[in-house]
Amino acid sequence: MKKIFALVFTVLLMGQWALAEETVGEKAEKTGNDIKRGAVKAGHRTEEAIKTPDKDAKRRAKVKNRVKEAETRTEDKAKEIGNKID
Repeated sequence: MKKIFALVFTVLLMGQWALAEETVGEKAEKTGNDIKRGAVKAGHRTEEAIKTPDKDAKRRAKVKNRVKEAETRTEDKAKEIGNKID
């Protein structure tokens, strides 16, 4: 009985290793992308607050920046999903 339990436990433990979602390099890339996106976002907010005195120009800059941020985030998430599938 103890041998069967040990065998089942070992098989289950090995099965979890096979289900690893991301490698260390992929996790590091994900963290780097998050940090980079945060810095770009902060830069955009600062730029919007300082450089654009005109309300219309400010709105255009905000829309442009939000679109660029969404595009970057979508690209990064697509890469992350690709890494999980691999």
